[in-house]
Amino acid sequence: MLVPFPYGFALIGQAKAGFPATLDCMDNHNVEPAELAGLHAAVAGYNAMISSRATTRGWAYLDPNVALAALRADPNQVAIFPNTAATSCNGTASGSPFGLAFSCDGIHPSSATHRLIAQTIVQVINAKYGSNIPAVP
Repeated sequence: MLVPFPYGFALIGQAKAGFPATLDCMDNHNVEPAELAGLHAAVAGYNAMISSRATTRGWAYLDPNVALAALRADPNQVAIFPNTAATSCNGTASGSPFGLAFSCDGIHPSSATHRLIAQTIVQVINAKYGSNIPAVP
């Protein structure tokens, strides 16, 4: 189930404070399965168009979802929701409520994830154009 960040974050705070929190599946804040399927289809359509246009023009193309999917498979990288065991956001697996792949706001990628995507971009550019951009430190 997908819920907007402010709605879900409020429930995490409530649960972490020791108060029961119920996610009402009938609530109009939730994205219904049919709506989610539509969102996935729209994203897939945009990605296919971008890839096709890049290929037609002979440009390098990177689908970052491949690298990000590998992170999703590791619960230390993307924490299982809700991760109420985390007590702080200090960059450690035990202290990062959203996992190591996300910053403390739970929305933006962490510096490690930015580095992973940057490194992947460098690899794609080097492979496509025969360049020798150095690895991201």
